[in-house]
Amino acid sequence: MDAIDRALLDAVQDDGRRPLASLATAVGRRVTGVTSGRRTRQMTTSRRRLWSLVLAGGDGTRLQALTRIIAGSAGGRTLRTPKGAATRPTSDRVREALFSALAARDILQGANVLDLYAGSGALGLEALSRGAERAVLVESDRRTATLIQANARSLELAGAQVQARSVLEFLRGEPDAAYDLALLDPPYPLGEEELADTLIALAPWLADGALVVVERSSRSPEPRWPGGWAAERVRRYGETAIWLAEPAP
Repeated sequence: MDAIDRALLDAVQDDGRRPLASLATAVGRRVTGVTSGRRTRQMTTSRRRLWSLVLAGGDGTRLQALTRIIAGSAGGRTLRTPKGAATRPTSDRVREALFSALAARDILQGANVLDLYAGSGALGLEALSRGAERAVLVESDRRTATLIQANARSLELAGAQVQARSVLEFLRGEPDAAYDLALLDPPYPLGEEELADTLIALAPWLADGALVVVERSSRSPEPRWPGGWAAERVRRYGETAIWLAEPAP
């Protein structure tokens, strides 16, 4: 991969899905080998192979980065992601920063993890790869839930359990365990009221000393945490904001 490819791939991974014009600016307009919906004849065979994997299959005006497990037992392995723009996998850069922070807290080894609004399963599967004992991944779209199961099998992460249900429906059931870590990556259009209801419903599922992570658009306000929860300073990565909070004991 040459310098142009590397710059373009890094730009895609920084913010997930971005307009081509924005990408061109981000890499100094060095993307003349990639155009909306096609690859030019000047591209090498290796570059065509790379970007045939990276180019999104939607309207041809956006790119989607390859999603991979960053580290651990499945480190470097790629994940299948749902087609279209409805699911927005957390970029590699954001996941790497988040899981470095979690590793520094020594919270992952042997942990019980909830991955809510799981999408491709990237967050929960990353946790398993890095030593979590069990991850329950909740995704309302049945086809996407089936894709998560396929990803878990291909990565040989036996601790993954997929629930094809809405998050609120799942949380209003009886807790089956006390969870050490909850990862929430709701769709950006999800309203603040519904997110607040989700956090309230989540509280009975959490172990003492648990950590809750919420990924939102950088333009979204701070989540409305339940009373007594201790929130930390927000971490911002381009279009993404990561909020962390510890529930009240």
